[in-house]
Amino acid sequence: MAPSHLPATRDLAALLEGESETEAQLLAQRAQQLDQLVGQIAAYEQSLYDSPEDTEARLGLAQTYRVLGKTTDAIAQYRALLSIDPGQLSSGLQLCQLLAQLGRLEEARVLASDLLERNPNQTEIYLALGNIHRMAQRPQEARQAFSKTVEINPSYAQGWNNLGNLSLVGDELQQAVDYFRKAIDADHNYVEAHFNLGNAYRQLEEFDEARDSFEEVLRIDPGFIRAHYALGNLHERTGRSDAAKKDYSTFIQKWRGDPKMTAAAQEAIGRL
Repeated sequence: MAPSHLPATRDLAALLEGESETEAQLLAQRAQQLDQLVGQIAAYEQSLYDSPEDTEARLGLAQTYRVLGKTTDAIAQYRALLSIDPGQLSSGLQLCQLLAQLGRLEEARVLASDLLERNPNQTEIYLALGNIHRMAQRPQEARQAFSKTVEINPSYAQGWNNLGNLSLVGDELQQAVDYFRKAIDADHNYVEAHFNLGNAYRQLEEFDEARDSFEEVLRIDPGFIRAHYALGNLHERTGRSDAAKKDYSTFIQKWRGDPKMTAAAQEAIGRL
């Protein structure tokens, strides 16, 4: 069944046509995407009608429901998959993530623990378990789980990065730097680790190293727009007003996330 707001989206796109081309185009694109998702649901449901044991179709259906924000339907499909194979890693991990996002952390923890019993020494499960403990404000348990990921695989960049984030939150700044560097050694193109390293250096007031890290972020991924805000803030703190204005302006132009960050960048330009 199509989402109830789909016709309204199309109507608004039509009304805006000629008034605000960009906004109308975005809304029309959104309507097209919704059409595609609804079509995918119909195709998956037909596949499951023909073959109820089609796990790929059921996983696709769960993922599509999740994209549409139909979390109850998504959870039901993930549960159906796990009833067929309780140790199925992909569906189990996706359900863990969804439950954690919904704040159902104990359900997520129990599921992750069960997956771990069925799939020992899987770094992805320890990573999920660590994230659940972190969200539940259990930093020691989170650290143990993340440490297990890099014990199993010393080249697991995401494990080192998450250990660094825990140290950063715990104000263990030099330890955080060491962990982020290990993440980068494991995968130099892991852009989040470079960004987090820059934040650690900024808090240590090692501003040259922080700038190098944020610039490396943009070299690897020019679309990582938060780095422009970070550079603007860094330039502002070190008295480089022109450079700060340039990076803040680039951030304002390209950022499509939290509007509070856009407002903060605009306020910063006003101070300079």
